[in-house]
Amino acid sequence: MLVKRIVGAGHPPQYPFDGKLHPATESKIVDPVEQQASISTDGGFVHIRGMGYKEVKLVTVSSVRPKKETEKGAYPDGRRYKPYEPQMMLEKHSYQTGWWNANKMGEHQYLESLRRNLRDCPKVSSANDGAKWIERITKENFPNVTQIIDWFHAAEKMWHIGKQTIADKQEGVRWVTQRLDDLWLGRLPAVNSELEKVDTTQAMDSDDIEMCIGYFQRQQKRMKYHQYRIAGYPIGSGAVEWH
Repeated sequence: MLVKRIVGAGHPPQYPFDGKLHPATESKIVDPVEQQASISTDGGFVHIRGMGYKEVKLVTVSSVRPKKETEKGAYPDGRRYKPYEPQMMLEKHSYQTGWWNANKMGEHQYLESLRRNLRDCPKVSSANDGAKWIERITKENFPNVTQIIDWFHAAEKMWHIGKQTIADKQEGVRWVTQRLDDLWLGRLPAVNSELEKVDTTQAMDSDDIEMCIGYFQRQQKRMKYHQYRIAGYPIGSGAVEWH
């Protein structure tokens, strides 16, 4: 079966994906995701002989389902889930990757969604890091998809703030743990309130720490982890990070 999407032809979209980044796409549907899907995008720099560093971009589409009891871990995502919070399994991954700019990546991101028939999938989310280009192309292609900041990226930044600004190791661990507890439970005002008190002058690179603090302030709309867990959305982008 071939699916085709034409943009700019004067017709309203037939499904919630816009595909604004390219005028037309044809693709054969392969291994369609029927119940729930996750789509994650990333970029990483690779050194090419004679060319220096170039960014390779990757999109991953995965099927999502609740874990079986035998698959559940005590601390998935490094935290304890409540009994009513389903732990989710990502599987049946497919990929597209290349040396593309952001717009071209958007085309391939959209193409892969067509191949997996995400237009007919009732529940789709997208966990990524905070890169602006990823947020942009994902929003333009899938305006109704729930975008989530990858939990491990958020936790990594919080640990970086704590280690760089708190000299006492035990106090630093206590501070970071409390901030992550608040973030995990959806207490975003408390998180931002404490971040505003951070003495950035204690860090070797105060500008870097201020950027990390600003990261939480800018991305808080995509950090409602307590809501995502209850809704059954995966909060990690490991499927794309590990490849």
